[in-house]
Amino acid sequence: MTSPYPPGRYGRRREPRRRRPLLVALLATATVLAMLAVTVRLYTEYGRSGYEPTVLRLEPAGETDVTVTFVVAKPGGGSARCLLRAMDRDAAEIAAVWVPVPAGTRTTVTYRMSTPRYPHLVRIPRCAATG
Repeated sequence: MTSPYPPGRYGRRREPRRRRPLLVALLATATVLAMLAVTVRLYTEYGRSGYEPTVLRLEPAGETDVTVTFVVAKPGGGSARCLLRAMDRDAAEIAAVWVPVPAGTRTTVTYRMSTPRYPHLVRIPRCAATG
C-alpha cells in the first residue's frame, strides 16, 4: 500500500528507540535519595526546636500599643528569645520584634509591643536559645 503523501515531504519516520528501564530506575532512585537527604537536613536545621510558646493574653494598651502575655516551655531551661509578630484585621504583618525570655523551663513573659495601628492578632512563630 502506498502512502497518500509525497515521499520526503513530511520528514522521515523515526525508528523505535530501545528502552532502558534499568537507567530510568537508577535515576529515579538517585532522585528520591537526594530529596530524602535534603529533607532530613532541612528538618534537623529548621524542624521542631523544642520551644513551645503560647499566647495567654492580648490587651490593648492605647491606640497602637498592645500588651502581650505569653508562656514559653523550653527544653534546656536556659534563656531564649521569641519572635512576636503583630497582625492587623486582614492578617497582614504590621510589626515584629524579638523578645528576650529569662531562664527557666516554663517562663511567663509580659511585653508591651508598639505597632503602627491596632493589632488584632499576635503570633509567636519561633523561639530560639540565646548565645
